[in-house]
Amino acid sequence: HRIIYESHRLFNLALCSQRLHTIAGPLLYREFHETKGNGIGQGKTRRALLQFMSTILARPDLALRVRVFLGAASYNQQIDGSIDVSVLRPEDWKRICHAICAVEDDVERAQEWVYAVECGSWDAITALTIWQLTNLDELNFERWEVSNKFYPFVLDFLHRVRELQETESPSASAMRNLQKIGVYSYNSQSNCLSWDIADLWSEIGMSLHQLFPFLE
Repeated sequence: HRIIYESHRLFNLALCSQRLHTIAGPLLYREFHETKGNGIGQGKTRRALLQFMSTILARPDLALRVRVFLGAASYNQQIDGSIDVSVLRPEDWKRICHAICAVEDDVERAQEWVYAVECGSWDAITALTIWQLTNLDELNFERWEVSNKFYPFVLDFLHRVRELQETESPSASAMRNLQKIGVYSYNSQSNCLSWDIADLWSEIGMSLHQLFPFLE
């Protein structure tokens, strides 16, 4: 069953009582669509992403329920605007630092990652978020620009997960449930570059060499 986030039905149901919240709450996290309003984070999509990240860092059990992630890529903070992280609480920052250190052993790279989150980088925040979603079936991005330099943290995630899969690592971070990666260009949602389709569009969306870690 695919949750239709923009309906707010599950969100409203979860507010009715503690019992219904227990039942409906986890279902809200089966899919996250950054580009649409949803019960998890209403308002600007960037705020929704930040709230989603904060929640799953505080509630790893909810992170395990997420099956589909659809992100809205941002490459130019001067145009798109950086994400306002001023709403994060001290306990949120503790969880962020702990989660980054759990993924990144290199101290300098971990510090760069934390700094990028502090600067409101969509790439850094998104990478940290999807690292927590170990049961993902689908990972999709909209508004993607064809350039490595805009998404270093997300691309590093793709490469490292693929390496874990190739070495048959038992780590949950190998994301063995992942069946599809879809990447849509900034100007079109009709043309998608995905590792499970035959036609690869090199002129739009993600370039082939960016996607090769997941190509069999």
